[in-house]
Amino acid sequence: KTQKKMEAEAAPQTLPSQADQQDAGEVVVPPPVETTPTTATTTATTTTAGGSEPTMRAIVYESYGAPKDVLQLRTDHPRPKITGLFDVIVQVHAAAINPVDYKFVEGYMSLIQFFHFPFVPGFDFAGVIVETGTGVKGFRKGDEVMGMAHFQSCGSFAEYMCISSSCITFKPSNLSFAEAASIPLAGLTSYQALVGTSKIQAAQKVLILGGSGGTGMFGIQIAKHFKCHVATVCSSKNADFVRELGADEVIDYNTDDWGLVLTGQNYDVIYDCVGGKENYEKAPQVLKPGGYYTTIAGDQQEKFTVGKLLSIGGSMMARTVSSWVSKAPKYSFVTTATNGHELAVLANLAESGQLKTHIAERYTLEQAASMFEASMTQRTRGKLILQVVPEQQQHNNNNNNNNNNNNTEGEADI
Repeated sequence: KTQKKMEAEAAPQTLPSQADQQDAGEVVVPPPVETTPTTATTTATTTTAGGSEPTMRAIVYESYGAPKDVLQLRTDHPRPKITGLFDVIVQVHAAAINPVDYKFVEGYMSLIQFFHFPFVPGFDFAGVIVETGTGVKGFRKGDEVMGMAHFQSCGSFAEYMCISSSCITFKPSNLSFAEAASIPLAGLTSYQALVGTSKIQAAQKVLILGGSGGTGMFGIQIAKHFKCHVATVCSSKNADFVRELGADEVIDYNTDDWGLVLTGQNYDVIYDCVGGKENYEKAPQVLKPGGYYTTIAGDQQEKFTVGKLLSIGGSMMARTVSSWVSKAPKYSFVTTATNGHELAVLANLAESGQLKTHIAERYTLEQAASMFEASMTQRTRGKLILQVVPEQQQHNNNNNNNNNNNNTEGEADI
């Protein structure tokens, strides 16, 4: 009877969807996080032959498909353990969704994914270290950190995750966990695309396609940090938003063709956060000879098949060779790599107020499917956040930690 009761309690919960509530492409606002009675520190315990093993709440999927159909909230998912000398266990307070997350779930990149089901999605996170491997230097239990998981591991849409200490940095003290979680993947993508690939320099002219999205908003600020002139393309309703981020010129894609508006203006870099073959075809009339066309989206938003991969590879090679032998744009398709050192650069910019973020909506673990659907509309301004630990609980935990530190003589402040 006990075993049957445990199995019933541990059964996966199918996550609700708000697809039929969406209207005209706008993101549906979910119920406020504060009204959800669940807390992220509650875990279940599964009895095994060797004793009790700690478990946790986590979003998982066991097959590819539409997020509303395949995502499950499990209360009995095994809590991760340290697997390497340089690993840390982080209690996740907040995580952020990126377009790559729903593409993973739907199987867009199944040909190049090698993980095993059930799988916990999520790259971005911010939280508190609760355990460290014996080889970890520079971090300790109690440190507040943010980071980005590796491509094949993910795991941030859960209460705990195991990650290499090379993938994290300290959370900026002036940001909440939710704000910090919004930065890693999108911030690193823009940093690596603009600084690493496009090699931006002061006084250069940079055009950002999709400046109001989660990646584009960081691109604007990074380019302005390097003292570039920045033009961006977005809808008119987001014009004030991108200007506040530092954009010098805003083009409304609903009324104007950026290729015509900027023809002959000799831009140094086009940073494409939108994708589409037509955008690349407009680039030569806007870029100066030998300018950079750096994209994170490519020509097509479709599932990878062998044929598609060959087509993409052939197209990329043709564009690259063309830039070598002519004055065609220097074409690059950027994939993001997690990097703790570059994350530290972004954290320092945020700490100094030079890198700001914007949270569009927050969701609980129970609302994860709705968060995925909102991300798939590609209509969000800024970032969508998975609030694993409610903010009030975070505040209470911080107060308790401060009291413990004040009452313990000789211990270093965390």
